[in-house]
Amino acid sequence: MPAKAAQRHAAIIHRFHQFIERHADETIYLPELCKEVGASERTLRACCHKHLGMGPKRYLRVLRMNMFRKALQESTTATATVTEIATSFGFWQFGRLAAEYKALFGEAPSATLQRYHESAASVAATSAYPKPHRASTGHEHRSLGAGG
Repeated sequence: MPAKAAQRHAAIIHRFHQFIERHADETIYLPELCKEVGASERTLRACCHKHLGMGPKRYLRVLRMNMFRKALQESTTATATVTEIATSFGFWQFGRLAAEYKALFGEAPSATLQRYHESAASVAATSAYPKPHRASTGHEHRSLGAGG
């Protein structure tokens, strides 16, 4: 690839990332994205495949899945549900979401949410009270004195 084309593609990817950062929590449509980055759909696809290893739609989907996972992990209420968190990220097809999530992260979204809630509860419980001391059996320490 000629140097001028490589510079142009790098600039497109830079604008692509900037646009995504500004609109990460919104639904992004490919025609709008192409207009914002100043590239045709074909050029944007080529740039994304070269620099990101996947097309723009797939990249946006993986990014949203990672944001969804982070929200599950950082959920602070025990009453938070996968559905509430999923819809806040624009996911409405829950079966498809669960299958893609499991393929990407190796577990169901509910498992992530549950594990992090249990972890948070465990941390809260252990930090609220001092650890109990183990009862002495008399065999842990030998006296260096008489008989020892």
